[in-house]
Amino acid sequence: MSTRSVIAFRDLNGTISSIYCHSDGYPSHNGKILLDHYETPEKVRDLVALGHLSILGSVLGEKVDFEQRATCQGQCIAYGRDRGESLLSSRANLSNSFEQLQRESSQEYTYLFDQFTSTWFVAGGDSQKMNVLALY
Repeated sequence: MSTRSVIAFRDLNGTISSIYCHSDGYPSHNGKILLDHYETPEKVRDLVALGHLSILGSVLGEKVDFEQRATCQGQCIAYGRDRGESLLSSRANLSNSFEQLQRESSQEYTYLFDQFTSTWFVAGGDSQKMNVLALY
């Protein structure tokens, strides 16, 4: 069973763009990758622009055959780019607030990068309240 997550980006105008990530959504995996490799607004914007993910990687990577994804360690595997799913099912969702994002999502963890503060937040597990993402 996968630990599903949402990865979101709050733009300067307050709009939140979000994508679904199917695998390894817990903070010690996806949270760590986001903190370590997607630390600027530009990197997070590019990640969200890639669309919904099967696997979050430390780099966006290149198009790969989805059936060969196990050989592509370290790169993102996207439903649109790598699996060939339709544009509608692979592009980011838009929300006007964190509350709307939470209502529309049923994933175990939600990660939000706030462009105003360049800070990652996480909600999930035992709490649906947003907390600053920090790993020890």
